[in-house]
Amino acid sequence: MTRILLVLTFTLCCLACGGDHPSTPISPSPPPPAPTPTPLPPPPVTTIPQIAGTWLGTGEQQFRGIRTASFLRLTLTQQDRVIRGSWQYTSPGWESWRGEIQSGALAGSGDTATFAGVVGIISDTGTGTGACFGTMAMSGPTSARSMRWTADHIDEQNCANSTKDIGGFVWILTR
Repeated sequence: MTRILLVLTFTLCCLACGGDHPSTPISPSPPPPAPTPTPLPPPPVTTIPQIAGTWLGTGEQQFRGIRTASFLRLTLTQQDRVIRGSWQYTSPGWESWRGEIQSGALAGSGDTATFAGVVGIISDTGTGTGACFGTMAMSGPTSARSMRWTADHIDEQNCANSTKDIGGFVWILTR
């Protein structure tokens, strides 16, 4: 009987210890794959108006309390936000008024930006003794189809007939 008890105890021990399992250990399951990150949206595209080319419009100014106007042609070049160019009044009596966009830039983004820059002026002195030079700080809303630039006054040099009485420049241009 001791022998039967010994065999029975051994059998019960084997069953209790999981005698039905395979002899090689089971390795743990691999971790699940990491979730694919959601891609970030692309950064917004910054747009600025493309204004290079020829523009036509009017230039108005006030001279000794009298508002005057002339037709105006403006030709611009553009490198990103940097603006350069030349301008000339085209109405009879004003053709001697011309100049260059000496430094200019567009600020802001979207369909309409803001131009700010220094515009050079060359004109006859009115006395036939040479040329009058000056600059004016112009600024205003600018789109690919229209612009309205203004300046309060001219900073003059070498002007026999003083242009200090000229101010309130408004250029309205389209293409």
